[in-house]
Amino acid sequence: MAKLADLELAMVRVTAGFVLFFLCVKYFMRRLNGFDVLAFVVLGIASAKPYTGQTGFILDTVAFVVVVAVVAMTAGANRRGTLFLSGLLLFSDAMVRHRQIVGQIEDMSPCTPTQIGAATQAVLFLTVGYALAGDDDAGSGFGGRSSRPDEKESEMRAWLALLVGASAVGSVLAAYGCEDSNRDGTRSLANTARVLTTAIVCFANGEDETEPNEL
Repeated sequence: MAKLADLELAMVRVTAGFVLFFLCVKYFMRRLNGFDVLAFVVLGIASAKPYTGQTGFILDTVAFVVVVAVVAMTAGANRRGTLFLSGLLLFSDAMVRHRQIVGQIEDMSPCTPTQIGAATQAVLFLTVGYALAGDDDAGSGFGGRSSRPDEKESEMRAWLALLVGASAVGSVLAAYGCEDSNRDGTRSLANTARVLTTAIVCFANGEDETEPNEL
C-alpha cells in the first residue's frame, strides 16, 4: 500500500516531467528564459530529495529563497529590500528545518527553533502584505525603485505575497504540534504545496518574458 510520502513524491515528479516537456518545446521555439529554468530546478531538487538527505533540504531552501529574490526584484524591490527579505527567509526556513539540516540540538528544546522560524515567517508575511498593499494604494514603488508600479510589477507583487504566504503557512504547521508524529503528514503536505506553488509561480511567469527568436 502506498504511503502519503509516495503520493507527494509522485505529484512532484509528474509536475517536473510536465515542466521538462514544455522546457524542451520552448527551447526549440527559442522562448526559454530564467523563470522556466527555475521552475524545473525547484521541482528537480524536490524530486531527488529522498536520495540527497541533508543536502536536499539545504538545496530546497536555497532554491526557494532564490525564487523569492528574483520575484521580488521583478516586482520592483531594490537591492537592500531584496537582500533583507531573502536573508530573513533563509534564516527562518533553516530554523524551521533544523532537524533535517543539522539534526537535534542538544542544549535546546526541539520545538524552539521551529517556533522561532515560524513566528518570523508569519510576521514577515504580514509585513510584506502590508507593504505591498500600502505601495499599491499610494502608487509608490515597492522598495522605492519606481514611482508607480506597472501591470507586470503589480502582478509579481501578488505572486510574491503568495510565495511568502505559502512558506509561512507551512512553517506554522510545522511549529504547531511539532512533537506530534501524527501531524507529520500535514507538515509534509504543506511543504509539497510550497514546492508546487513555487514551480507554478516560475512557470506562469516564464511564458512571455522573452521576445520570439530570443533566448
